[in-house]
Amino acid sequence: MTSSVKETGQKKIEYEILCADENISIDIPKPYLNTVMANLIRNAIQFNDKKFVKLRIEVKNLENQITLSFSDNGPGIPPEEYEKILRNFIRLTNGLPAM
Repeated sequence: MTSSVKETGQKKIEYEILCADENISIDIPKPYLNTVMANLIRNAIQFNDKKFVKLRIEVKNLENQITLSFSDNGPGIPPEEYEKILRNFIRLTNGLPAM
């Protein structure tokens, strides 16, 4: 487990990274994984409506399947918007002003 608090501009960010098995290996090109993770982390910070952002990343190995989960204390995605989240270039309406 890794945990830390960082300040970036107007927000404080507390993050926690949990990985029970340090020998987990993912067969995916590193640039793709980096892009996905960077986008999820950036969105968790950018679209969070709080000044103190809490971010949690958890990696699990369940029956030869790797699960990577992200959670934060932001406003979340309304259920009616779920089908849109995997479309390219979509910004969901979550009540926050557009940036």
